[in-house]
Amino acid sequence: SVTKRAALLVLEFDDGSEFGALAAMEWKDQYLTTDQLEQVIVVGAGGNLRPDANFRTRQTFRNINFSTFFTTGLKIQENHELTYNWMLLRSTTDRAALQRGTDPDITGGERLTRTLEWIEREMKANQLIGKHSFPKAGGLVLDWQYTDANASAWEPDRREYRYEPDRFTPEEDDFIFPLDRGALIRSWGDLDDSSESWNVDFTLPLELSGSTDLAIKTGFNEVNKSRLSVLRKYSFEARGPAGTNIDLRRNLSLGDVIFDETILPEGWEIFENTGRNDNYTAGAKTEAWHLGLDLN
Repeated sequence: SVTKRAALLVLEFDDGSEFGALAAMEWKDQYLTTDQLEQVIVVGAGGNLRPDANFRTRQTFRNINFSTFFTTGLKIQENHELTYNWMLLRSTTDRAALQRGTDPDITGGERLTRTLEWIEREMKANQLIGKHSFPKAGGLVLDWQYTDANASAWEPDRREYRYEPDRFTPEEDDFIFPLDRGALIRSWGDLDDSSESWNVDFTLPLELSGSTDLAIKTGFNEVNKSRLSVLRKYSFEARGPAGTNIDLRRNLSLGDVIFDETILPEGWEIFENTGRNDNYTAGAKTEAWHLGLDLN
C-alpha cells in the first residue's frame, strides 16, 4: 500500500516580499518473496562436468518506508532571501530466509539454514540557506548555508542458524541441530553517522570598461563528520547433556532447542564472537578557503 500527501502555501505582500511553504509525505508498506536457485558446476575427472553444490533459497521481505520533507522560504523585497529545508527518511526491513541444499561438506542429506533479521534505517537533515545583496556596498552578494544531517542503522538480534542431516536416522530429510559453535550466530548492530557543514561565500561585482565585467569571489567552507559503530556477536556451544540431548536438537524451532532451561553450564554455553575491529569510532574535519575571479 502507498499513501501520499502534500500541502502548499504561498503569500505575497504589498512591498514585494514573498513567503512560501511546502510539505509532503509518503508511506509505503510492501511485501516481496523471492526464490533463488544456486548451482555450482565443477570439472571432474576426465573433464566431465559434475554438480558441486546445489542450494535453493526462499526469502520474504516486508519493507516499510516513510519519507517526509518541509521547506519554507522568505523573500524580503529584492535583496534578501532565506530558505529552510527539513527532511526525514525512514526505512524498515523485515527479512526471513530459508536455504536448503547440498554441498561437498555435507553427507547424508541436505543442510537447512534460516536467517531472521530486522533493520531500521533513518536519515534526518536540517538546512538553512541565505542570500543577501547589498547595493550600497557596491553590489556585494553574501551566500551562506548551514547543514546538519544524521544517518543511523539499527539491527537488533539478527539470527542465523543451521541444521545438518540427522545421521542417527535412515531418512535423508531429517534434520538435527549441530553441536559446533558456529551453528547459531546472533548479533546486535548499531551505526550512527553525523555530518555538520557550513559555508560562506562573498561575490563583489566590478564594472570594467566596455562590456567587460569582473567579479571577485571568496569564501570559506567547513565540514565535520563523525561515526560510531557498535556490533556484538554471540554463539552457543553444547557443554553438557542438556545441550547434547538428541530429542531436543531435532526440533526445527530453535526456541525449543536453546531456551532458559538449557542455557546452563551443563547445557548450552554462550560465547562472544565480536571481532577486534567490529566496534570503532571515526571522525573527519575539512576546512577550505577559496578565492577566484570571474571575467565575462
